[in-house]
Amino acid sequence: MSKKETLQKYQQILEDAKPAEKYKVKRGEGVGKANVIFYNHPDELVEKLNILDAAKQAGNTNVDNDINAILDELLKIGKIDKTIFNKIFKNIFIS
Repeated sequence: MSKKETLQKYQQILEDAKPAEKYKVKRGEGVGKANVIFYNHPDELVEKLNILDAAKQAGNTNVDNDINAILDELLKIGKIDKTIFNKIFKNIFIS
């Protein structure tokens, strides 16, 4: 096999392996990013929520999904009820 044939073969393999082009997911399509937050005790979630709230109040909007994930988890495990959830949510996002 000539060098040209070999290069053409590898070029085709590389073109077939372009996942960014072939499997591109546009914003709002497909499965969203899961926010995984590990904790041993619910108090750790509350502590993390306080830190994220401070970051949010300082102008960091990249913490919104993590805040929502923590609130959802606290509600799910029964650490807070829906009334408290709504108060915290309003305090963080609508203040």
